[in-house]
Amino acid sequence: MKYHLGFWHHLEKDQPVWMMSEVDELQNVLRQIDRFWDGPSLIRSAQAQGMPSLLEVPFEEEMLSDEDGEFSHFYLTKEEFERIWISTAASTE
Repeated sequence: MKYHLGFWHHLEKDQPVWMMSEVDELQNVLRQIDRFWDGPSLIRSAQAQGMPSLLEVPFEEEMLSDEDGEFSHFYLTKEEFERIWISTAASTE
């Protein structure tokens, strides 16, 4: 498993400003949190939705980086991902 945190540098209120993803060895996104400017988070699980992946195409790390500086990409540990996942899930209930 790999754990990614991507920041999207923009001012659009209807688009997430950061995305945190759990990606398996087949490049399926198993769990994801999208955080928006105004505070709410969208927390999703492929398993809960009966899907193999939250994306229709394989996840590519290049999707979270670019030469224009529109995105910033970081890796998380499993422990960091789980801590944020649990606290976000608790706050959205």
